[in-house]
Amino acid sequence: MPRAIGYLALALALAGACTKATSTKEPPSNDPGVGPRPVAAAKISLTSVAFADDCGGQPPANAPAKTAAAAESSEPAPKPARAAPAAAIAAKEASRRCEQTSMQLSIAAASDVDVRVTSVEVLDESGKSLGTLVSSKPTRWSDAQAAYQPWDGKVVSGQTALVSYVLSQPSFVSSYDERDRTYTVKVVTSVGGVEQPLQTTVMVVARPAPVPT
Repeated sequence: MPRAIGYLALALALAGACTKATSTKEPPSNDPGVGPRPVAAAKISLTSVAFADDCGGQPPANAPAKTAAAAESSEPAPKPARAAPAAAIAAKEASRRCEQTSMQLSIAAASDVDVRVTSVEVLDESGKSLGTLVSSKPTRWSDAQAAYQPWDGKVVSGQTALVSYVLSQPSFVSSYDERDRTYTVKVVTSVGGVEQPLQTTVMVVARPAPVPT
């Protein structure tokens, strides 16, 4: 009889342990806030950033790189032109001296979207934040006009928009520098309310100060 009582006690102890172990399993979460992250309705690429001049907020004069390359490959080679007068050459060179500080984006929309730039941050070579730049005056490249046109931030489904934003002048870029500098630009965009971070690097070529004569 004592041995039977011992077996019974051991069985009850094992049953209690199993019950205790299974009772700690948590039921699956029914929280509606937990789930897959929303997917943006457009893919955005930060194609270029230029730290240059303040030209009054003018959009780039040249076509985006892809558009320019496509146009170049589809057009026949131009005939040799006559040498331009010296005054015309000087005027053309003068018009090139002012390059607006700006950034260019490529936006491929999978559905109708509204795109906004939330922030533009610049970091130095060590990863230290140098501050933020203000983006403004969004424009979109128009093949029909062969120029950038004012843009409302909307892209229709199936379209790829090549757009440009004017950036405020970076105070940390010196007019003259003894060596090349590389900066990291981090941009956060909002695509239909879904944030999409972008990043690229910008190299500023050294410009030694002129030697006084």
